[in-house]
Amino acid sequence: MEAPDVVVLFPPRSKCDTMPALDKEVSRMSDLKDLLSRPFLFGLGAMALTGDRIRQFLDESVARGEITREQGSSLWSDIMTRAEEERRNLEVRINEQVRKALQNAGLVTKGDLELLRARIDAIENRLARIEGAGREEPEPEATPTQPEPATQEPPTA
Repeated sequence: MEAPDVVVLFPPRSKCDTMPALDKEVSRMSDLKDLLSRPFLFGLGAMALTGDRIRQFLDESVARGEITREQGSSLWSDIMTRAEEERRNLEVRINEQVRKALQNAGLVTKGDLELLRARIDAIENRLARIEGAGREEPEPEATPTQPEPATQEPPTA
């Protein structure tokens, strides 16, 4: 299952760039993700166990002559196809519920954080340009330099 869009911790760009509130929010999101993933992983394990039991039942049915090997394979394919469809539907429903829970809890999503990061970058760039424009001092005019006269060395014999 692909994880829902949640907060992602970006590495700090400088010492003053860390945001304690954001770090706390990221920690809370990580805890929530762990909490929500445990039942899902349990469900996957149960589904795998159920799949093994179904496979065993079909093999035994073939061995007893109740169904043919082709029928067993066909039933297995049908069951696996339906199970995959249900898994996808469940994943969509879980992602939607997680998204709603995050939204109701007032937690930021990955997309929200990316938008805020882009706005902060734009503001920082603008501030740097403004500060840079205020600090610029005119360069002192260069004084023309006279080329040094060439010295002649006495001829050597």
